[in-house]
Amino acid sequence: MINPDFDPLQDLEELKKFCVAADLHINNLNKNQKIFVEQINELRQDVMELIQVNKQLMEKLDEIDG
Repeated sequence: MINPDFDPLQDLEELKKFCVAADLHINNLNKNQKIFVEQINELRQDVMELIQVNKQLMEKLDEIDG
């Protein structure tokens, strides 16, 4: 039995629209991921520097306390 409402061209056009939208969404997610990774790396470096400064301060305090 043939479905008279079936329009393969319309289905293909809808599928194409979906694929284009999905591709755009995936590209945006990739860009966001790159930004997040960059920010995390910068924050990690900041934390490591703070840890080093804290360590130096603690050593100075230990010297003062005797």
